[in-house]
Amino acid sequence: MEYDALIAGVEPGGLNNTQQIRLLVCYILRAIKTTIGRSMLPEILQYEGLANLFEVINAIDRMIEEKNVEIVLDEDGQEMLSLTEKGNKAAKELEFMLPYTVKKKAVRAAVAMLTKIRVAKENKVNIIPVPTGYNVECIVTDRDMELLKIVLWVPDTQQAEVVKAAFMDDPMKVYSGSISLLLGTELAKPKDEEI
Repeated sequence: MEYDALIAGVEPGGLNNTQQIRLLVCYILRAIKTTIGRSMLPEILQYEGLANLFEVINAIDRMIEEKNVEIVLDEDGQEMLSLTEKGNKAAKELEFMLPYTVKKKAVRAAVAMLTKIRVAKENKVNIIPVPTGYNVECIVTDRDMELLKIVLWVPDTQQAEVVKAAFMDDPMKVYSGSISLLLGTELAKPKDEEI
């Protein structure tokens, strides 16, 4: 296979062929079965060291022209990439051309990013200044229903940001932990792995 792509920022085992980069974009969209932000996908692949940022951007532009991928707008007016039937067929028939580790790493990174975005949309943290510091209001929601609201006082913005980050990292852990404490039940603990 011809090495015809820029390799700046690409880790060993990453892609250095434009055809493989285009195929990987189709493969990711096929695997996640949803749209993904047009600017998000190149950033993910570049951050993971799987492909050069500019090569991914060029690949997406070319695939839009070739009708393998199309642009759709989300509810906020952001450009999202959606796989067309032509792109789906190409990904299905040619996925064998991509290294297994590249496919696995790319899909895992895309799913993690989409999960993080969904969590940020569904759950909220408000940092409210009060005379003696800050109240950090953590809210767990499900659709339009507020399931849990916790207000925690902290003395400074640095601690407020730490609380916010910890909550947004796993809001359901906070929710299930609160339920467990209030109901007097224990959370299921993972079994020790056998060595």
